[in-house]
Amino acid sequence: MIERLLTFDLNIIQMKAYVLTKMIRKEFLRPLADDRLSSFHMKTALLFTIEQFPEDIWKDGNLVQCVIFCPNTLKRFLK
Repeated sequence: MIERLLTFDLNIIQMKAYVLTKMIRKEFLRPLADDRLSSFHMKTALLFTIEQFPEDIWKDGNLVQCVIFCPNTLKRFLK
């Protein structure tokens, strides 16, 4: 339930990052990890990344960098 509330509170760049991380999972990570890596994992990594980085980085010009932060966070979780 809390995740749902946090998801509804995302700004437009954070929402775009969320959609892109889901696309990355579906297109690139699913063939490697099957269903062991879920959308829930990606969303959790995104929400944790949002908490860790200042709000001012979540801007249009930084979208690619913000998307890169999410798999890096997930990678740290897996160590």
